[in-house]
Amino acid sequence: MTPYVVGSILMGADQFVAEWVAGRIPHMRNRAFGPFTALGIIRGEHLIGGVVYHGYMGHDVQVSFALDRVSFMPWRALFSYPLIDMNCSRITAIVGRKNRKSRKLVEGLGFKLEGVHLKGLDGFEDAMSYGMLKEH
Repeated sequence: MTPYVVGSILMGADQFVAEWVAGRIPHMRNRAFGPFTALGIIRGEHLIGGVVYHGYMGHDVQVSFALDRVSFMPWRALFSYPLIDMNCSRITAIVGRKNRKSRKLVEGLGFKLEGVHLKGLDGFEDAMSYGMLKEH
């Protein structure tokens, strides 16, 4: 598929966007997402953010994202993809306990803390599990 841009969303560049995202998430460096779809966020001619949807289970998909600029994000489009196009009833985000900035962001977006997995992030750091339901 040839990459293309719709508004500020880059589509069809899944591998490029996933590598960009993984490079900004310490526990994802040198790890694979498994089967995934990715959307990039473009500002001018630059990639400023990316979202990787992975771990799809029909009703749920895990989301991993990295952003260089938080203020300019088409959140509605980024969340409508898994909830509308993939017909998921929920989205899951896993964030490291020490990553307060990301935890604050996902909470501000409407994700709810659902659990703590001791040493679940990388064998050392606790993983915080967040969920967002379609109706929210």
